Amino acid sequence: MRTFPPLAFVLVVLSIVAVSIAQESVTILLVGGTLAALSWYITEGPRGRTLPRWVSNVLMIALSLNAFAEVMKFPEPEKLIATMARFGVWLVLIKLYERKTARDHAHLLMLSLLLMLTGCMQSTTLVYGVLLLVYVVLGLYVLLLFQFFAHFERMRSERAAAQPADATLVPSVKPIVGRHPGLHIRMFAVLIAIIGMGISLFVFTLFPRNIGQGMLREIDSKMLQRRAGYNDEIDLMNGQRITDSKELAMTVEIRDPSGRAIALDHPLYLRGAVLEVYRRGGSWRAWPRPSARIRLLDTGPKRLTMFNPDAPPPSDGLTMYVEYARPVDTIFSLYAPYAISTEDPMTISYVPDTLTAQREIGPKLERYTLVSFVNPRNQLLNTIMEGAIMRIPQVWN
Repeated sequence: MRTFPPLAFVLVVLSIVAVSIAQESVTILLVGGTLAALSWYITEGPRGRTLPRWVSNVLMIALSLNAFAEVMKFPEPEKLIATMARFGVWLVLIKLYERKTARDHAHLLMLSLLLMLTGCMQSTTLVYGVLLLVYVVLGLYVLLLFQFFAHFERMRSERAAAQPADATLVPSVKPIVGRHPGLHIRMFAVLIAIIGMGISLFVFTLFPRNIGQGMLREIDSKMLQRRAGYNDEIDLMNGQRITDSKELAMTVEIRDPSGRAIALDHPLYLRGAVLEVYRRGGSWRAWPRPSARIRLLDTGPKRLTMFNPDAPPPSDGLTMYVEYARPVDTIFSLYAPYAISTEDPMTISYVPDTLTAQREIGPKLERYTLVSFVNPRNQLLNTIMEGAIMRIPQVWN
């Protein structure tokens, strides 16, 4: 019984370290790990001080409100996992400083499992895999010890409630065990691990990975109505992979100055925005365009509207014919745009600082023709950008 509390504590600390590695967060590792290590000395040390129940309840309410505010501010699915992980870490820290009964130990074990599950959804690294394996092995043994610990605590409390109030000499309850109980528990844990491994291999073999592959993704996509799109903000901390999509977004045809179609032997990269602002938390977004640098241009069919009338015609310009699968606002172009013609009359906004444009007034873009410079010289590029200089990326809270 005496080995359960320290082993349960090690299991909880292991889950905090694992989730910090999954999120690649040094803050969670240092702050959470340090506070968790101190909790053992403070609560289980010579003085044994713990948080009053009402203080821990107030802290949990404040923590829940803060987590709710983060969810409302960042409702993206990838950020919900990170918010859940941080919420779980702080909840574990509060529980570590409470007076622990069998029920509190059960809460800590469940919270540690929740932290490991959130880590599994964020990380596929070898280090996290090793920590997960250690957690599973140690967790199985701790779970078996918890069953003995919980029943022992329940029997002791029932005995204390049943004895008379004036019976001060009644001895305390001691567990009745046979020979070598530790060896039996370890053998039982190994047996359960072998059975669980066998069942896992049987299920994995019975249901090959190609059966039902993508089924949940299709159901999830139909429920959320996901589709390929464009976003002028990138979050580097969401933990998701950047993968290629086979969904058709646009059709592009490129012709050289003589009018011949060009077949590319490499991927085509187009520009729609320039990420210039770093927001704390790993998020990059496009610059909030100042009105002094915006140029409003009226364009339409059967004519090319130059982005800058002072720029000379490109001698090596490429003409790009674009047709979107769905109407959008952003104009994608090669570097650097010279003139544009749209299928419908509209007003577009052009930012010389970043050489980007988008629709402002009129129907959304479905088709347009755009002429671009391929390798503009510095003097020509300075004319196109109207003397704009490169800005240092801004940092926002």
